[in-house]
Amino acid sequence: IDWEALANDGKYFYIGDFFFILFSRKDLRIYKIPAKNSHNSLSKDSVKIISFFYPEQKDFAPKNINTDFDAEAMIFLNGKIHVFTKEWASKSTSHYILNPENSENQSAQKIETFKTNFVVTDASYFNGKLYLVGYTKGTDVFLQIFEESEPGIFFKNNSVKYYLGSAFSVGQIEGVSVDENGIYLSSEAFHSPFGVKKQSFYFI
Repeated sequence: IDWEALANDGKYFYIGDFFFILFSRKDLRIYKIPAKNSHNSLSKDSVKIISFFYPEQKDFAPKNINTDFDAEAMIFLNGKIHVFTKEWASKSTSHYILNPENSENQSAQKIETFKTNFVVTDASYFNGKLYLVGYTKGTDVFLQIFEESEPGIFFKNNSVKYYLGSAFSVGQIEGVSVDENGIYLSSEAFHSPFGVKKQSFYFI
């Protein structure tokens, strides 16, 4: 329906189909796909579905950009899938974990929440640090870096927040990936009454 995030554990790719905004969804899911296939093709039998729901969500009425149960960010860490919500109403992100081996519709487990003051559009993990990117309604774009305080816990210690510019100049930042060389960012085209900022890739 709307694929928003990609992660992998070396054996499987995990594709997050959990975009919620504009309509009410009760079929949030993640596709689990083998990373290696001897025939370079996939069969229906090789694709598994990880279904989940947020236990805190009671209202499923469409809310446009006024929901706290949207999500576009996901990583795989310590044998679990970690989802970071895009909270339009609260301007925060909640950190949920899922069991990738559970084939039933599972309740996502919330383990921490952080007030970002921007909506989170992607996440990446590297060398004990969590990297979140996103933007505000006023078009300000941010990168925030969290130190892992204990395995899979990020929001207890102080973080570092970087202002990357306005979406008018850098575009709408939607992707982040990190390795030993640095930070890779991707932006979608940003349309405004003042013109269009084309999609771009950035490296820090």
